[in-house]
Amino acid sequence: RNEERKKKGLKKESVVRREKVVVLTKGTLNDAGMLATAPEASYLMCLVELPVPTTTNNDNVTSEMGEGVMRPKVWVGMCAVDAATGQVLLGQWLDDDSRTQLRNALTALQPVEVVLARGRASNPAKKVIRGLLRDPIVNEYELGSDRFWTVDTLLEKLPSYFEDDDSSSSMPAVLDGIVKDKNGNAAVASALGGCLAYLNDGMLDKQVMAARRFELVSEAYGVGSSSNGHHHHNKNNSSSKNTDGVDDNSGGVTPDNEDIKRLLANKVKHMFL
Repeated sequence: RNEERKKKGLKKESVVRREKVVVLTKGTLNDAGMLATAPEASYLMCLVELPVPTTTNNDNVTSEMGEGVMRPKVWVGMCAVDAATGQVLLGQWLDDDSRTQLRNALTALQPVEVVLARGRASNPAKKVIRGLLRDPIVNEYELGSDRFWTVDTLLEKLPSYFEDDDSSSSMPAVLDGIVKDKNGNAAVASALGGCLAYLNDGMLDKQVMAARRFELVSEAYGVGSSSNGHHHHNKNNSSSKNTDGVDDNSGGVTPDNEDIKRLLANKVKHMFL
């Protein structure tokens, strides 16, 4: 900075400016040195619960709790990010009162940090989170704040991440599906909004989005694959691609050696949980 001031004939500045460069938390570590002691993925996970109408005759959206008593299930939307590799896992599903699918997701991914929207996460869900995870960092923010975007804010900001993209389809297929059916994918869209807002506050959102590594958690881990909810990506659509990497048969990307190591480490760890 002083070199520039010298060229302009200005005096040298002796005060050191402190500017925000990046904010790292337990769930957003991306420095190689910091990650050396923890080679497995450290996921930041955003979760959102949306109610299902109680007046329904559809067995797919209700669960029986006791004789003659029908309790509604909930929609659960999830966005999990591994900031070190840029991997983004997305999904939504209908869950039961015991949050069986949520338990599966938490067990499979073991996030180290969880972001919730105030009023969009039930006490049963919070109990499951704290019961299954080891000392998780749980942050809860107001929906519509700078730390948790609304779906409308997400849809407004999403295209800007791909404006300078030279690919034939600027927005990855998984995200494009969410945008085209925002009502059917309200839960996962809300979770993505929360996750992006949190990453944006830490100045990591552009880095993660640039990696274009968007995958469905149902395909990667089988979570939510048995529910009859909306699916925001058709893996049989050969005209769409969700990444700039090499597409495999599941619509994801071919992982590099580091990703394979981390995936294997996760699989082995979860076998003994």
